[in-house]
Amino acid sequence: MNNLISIEQARKAKGVSIDELSKALKIDRSIIKCLEEDLELPKKFRSYRKSYISTIYRYLGYSVEHSTNIKAIPEDNTKMILTLFFFLFSFFILISLSINIYSNFNSKISIKIFQKDEIYEEVERHLLSQSLEYIDHKIFLQSLEIKKRVAYNNNVVFEANTLLPIYYKLHHLDNDSIQFGEILPSKSLILDLNDNFLIDISNISYIDKIIYEGVEINLNNKQNLYLKEFNINELDQLL
Repeated sequence: MNNLISIEQARKAKGVSIDELSKALKIDRSIIKCLEEDLELPKKFRSYRKSYISTIYRYLGYSVEHSTNIKAIPEDNTKMILTLFFFLFSFFILISLSINIYSNFNSKISIKIFQKDEIYEEVERHLLSQSLEYIDHKIFLQSLEIKKRVAYNNNVVFEANTLLPIYYKLHHLDNDSIQFGEILPSKSLILDLNDNFLIDISNISYIDKIIYEGVEINLNNKQNLYLKEFNINELDQLL
């Protein structure tokens, strides 16, 4: 045979003995010996010569082309290519998701928009037209007078003394949200003291009374003043 590498050379390069090769391929060692020495096989095995040669070379890691050109079998890179493709695909998905999450997060924290309803717009018009001065929280507390305990509860109630509305703004600190509304004689403002909030009152002179934890509190100051960012828990100082 005019091979680039003989069976014997291929076998020895792999460190395999004739007996090991015979046992692995179920081919008689005498046949392997004949093939290595390029001798003619016994008559009953001659028709299998090419098959034996091809089987032996493939087992040893070589391919046979036209029985005369022996080449080492190239490594199968399919698995590596698929692994690389999967890694790149996963990386691309991860980057895309990260960009999307980052964009959504930034859009939520950088822009804080709420719809201006009719009450909000009315508050703006009222404050612009009145030009009210702010009242200091300490002075506001000093102007309050405890009247009587009605019944204990965990609420605070604001009641109006005029048909003109009292506008209020609530800043809920737990979720950083804003709420606007109005107080009328027929529409008291009742708030749960378990909530953490600051309150703005458009004109304290319109307050008839405040009921805090069931205690009725009257306001002696009848000036047109604006109460801003008042922590309702400061009323505890009066009790």
